[in-house]
Order: sequence, then structure tokens, then C-alpha cells
Amino acid sequence: MIKNLVTQARMATLRLLLVYATMVVMLVTTGQQAAAATSLQLQDGITLTFEGGQMDFTTGSGQLFDVTVEEYGDAILFAEQVEIAAEGTPGSDDWLIRDLRARNVELAEEMIFIGDLVVRELNMGAASNDEALNDISQIFGEGGFMRLRNVSVAEDDVLMTIDEMATEPFRFGALDDGTVVMARGGVTINGLSLMPMGSDAEYAEFLERLRARGVDALVMDMKLIAGTRIVGPELEVFYVMGGDMRGLGSFELDIEVGINSSLYAQLVPQLQDPDSSSTALLGMTSAAYLRSAGLVYHDTGIGDIILEVAAEEDGVATEDMRSMMRVMLAESIRSTFPENASWMLPPLDATLKAGGRLEIAMDPPSAVPLSSMIGFLMLPDLAIQQLGLDISHRPN
Repeated sequence: MIKNLVTQARMATLRLLLVYATMVVMLVTTGQQAAAATSLQLQDGITLTFEGGQMDFTTGSGQLFDVTVEEYGDAILFAEQVEIAAEGTPGSDDWLIRDLRARNVELAEEMIFIGDLVVRELNMGAASNDEALNDISQIFGEGGFMRLRNVSVAEDDVLMTIDEMATEPFRFGALDDGTVVMARGGVTINGLSLMPMGSDAEYAEFLERLRARGVDALVMDMKLIAGTRIVGPELEVFYVMGGDMRGLGSFELDIEVGINSSLYAQLVPQLQDPDSSSTALLGMTSAAYLRSAGLVYHDTGIGDIILEVAAEEDGVATEDMRSMMRVMLAESIRSTFPENASWMLPPLDATLKAGGRLEIAMDPPSAVPLSSMIGFLMLPDLAIQQLGLDISHRPN
């Protein structure tokens, strides 16, 4: 659902800008002036109406109020206010949105409401080109970003609200051959909550379990950050993914991979070619190596709730369910890692027993090619040594 929301927000913004560009081009072509209650037939079945505003026709910069887009008489988009600072020619490949601000945007088809929308450094010429959508450096300029506040989305009988969703300001770098790489990018989501529309006995029961622990609502914060660092001939790629269920628990996953930058530059074009992507992917896994990885899981209540729900579904007591899961965990660890189970099991078992902070870290003493991961499935105890695995637990 989150991935769909990010995609929908991006496409909704592009739709708004494409409609805006079409309107500017039409006003310039017809010589019509932006005035009160202006209505324009943009294309077959698509009509744009706004109550007032002003506009620079040469760049598309301007401010409009009470903007409505209709498709065959049905309103599909409404914005109380749209303000744009732009350069280039609207509708052309060089049209650059320096700053876009929109308030109280409603997308009827997607059932999305956005209280405040901000977009910076957006290359509309590339953004409207399907072939460029896979290359973020062609769409956003240095420091460009998108931010949405006070968002609500209705989907699959669930109402999702978000206080703020924003991309990190995009940063880019270049390899020796000129290949552009993203130095940093990502998305953060703050204050995400889910609520079923209508009666939902299971969710109501879940809320009661939260209130029993002093938590009034299920609210989450999330982040996904990725980027690169150029260190001599090597390209270091990092990923950080985290989530925080306020009052219940959190997790953070960090992965860092290295690869020769010149080889990376050779493989990237092949990855984008359907005829050679499989071969290029195999080459990438052979050339890339794991530098480090880590997972921190902090359980301050979510584990107990999950156990209670699972126990109720199976008709057993919560502590009996916990005991069964601890036994299953012990059997799995001992059978998979017979040489390392004695030190691996205690921190994992302690987390299952009483929550707390579980930390799993990988710090390989030497480079480990990603292609070796398949072999590790055959010799898991050997993988523990080569990956430099460490597991620790700290109680709450």
C-alpha cells in the first residue's frame, strides 16, 4: 500500500503539471487571458476551470485559485491553490519546475487528499517521458525533492492518514567516465496510521490490546534511504530501511555493498536492456561484494500482541504459544547451524521470551561476493565465519 501511495502521489503530481502545461500552451496559442472563472477544453473530454489567478505565459510561472479538472463531466482533480515558479517553455523538453506548491489537493479517482504539496527542481520534460522514469537523475535536479503533508488515502476499505511523506533532497555524483550515480536519496514517512472504514471486529480487538498497554492508536514512522560513495576505484552502495511503531517496537536494516566503479558503469546500460539484463545481473552479483550489514530489532510490546493474536486463532494460551515457538526456534537453529547454535540461540530466545533489543551484525573480515550467498545455503556454518556474524540481546 505504501509503495502504491508513493507511485500515486508521483503520478498525480505529473498529471497536475501536464494539465497545467497544456492549459498554458492553449492560452498562449489562443491569446486568451487568465481571468475569473476561466474554463478551457484541453483535450477530448478534459476540461480545466479556475476561478482566478495570474500567469507568465512564457514560462508557466503563476498562481491559480480553485482549480478543477473534469473528465467527461466528472471532477477528477481539485486544488484550492496552485503556485508555480518555472523556467523554459511549458510543454517542451526544457520545462523545469523550480518550485511547485499546492494546497488542499483532491484526487477523486484515487481517493487521495493532500493538504500541502511541495515539489522542487522537477524536470517536466523528462518526467513526462516514460523512458526517463527509471533514471531519477533526469527527473530531479540536485537538491530536488517532493513533500506531502496531511495526506489521507482510502483503499481496500482502509483509511490511511500520514502527517508527512517526503523524499530526501536528491544528491548526485559522477564516475570517472561520466556515469551519473545517486549519492543520496530516499523517502521518509512520519505519522502513518491505518483505520478500517466501517465495522471491523478484529481491528477493534487489536486496538483494545493496544490500549491495555497504554497505546491509544497504531502510528508508524518509516524511512528508506539509499545512496553511493565514490572511494578511489570503488563504488560503495548503501541502503537503510527502518520503521518505528510508536510505543510498540522498531527496526532498522543497514546494508553496504561495494563494486568496482568502472565495471558498474559498464553493466548499468546492459541492466536497462531487456535482451542483456539477465547476463548483466549475473555479472553484477559476481562483481559486487558485501561490506557490512546489520539489523536492529527493538520489541517493546508488538511481539506480545502478535503472540496473543496467534494464540487466540489456534485456541491455546498465550504462554503455551510462546513456549511452542521457542521450541521451534531452538530446533531450527540447532539443525541449521549445529556448530554455532550454542551462542546464536540465547539472544534469539531471549527476544522471543521477553522482547528487548536484538542486534544482528555482519562484518566480513574480507570481501564476500554476493554470488557466494547461494553456496552459503549449502554450508550455513561456514557462512557464519565468512560473514563475521554477531548476535546480541539487551533487555528492555
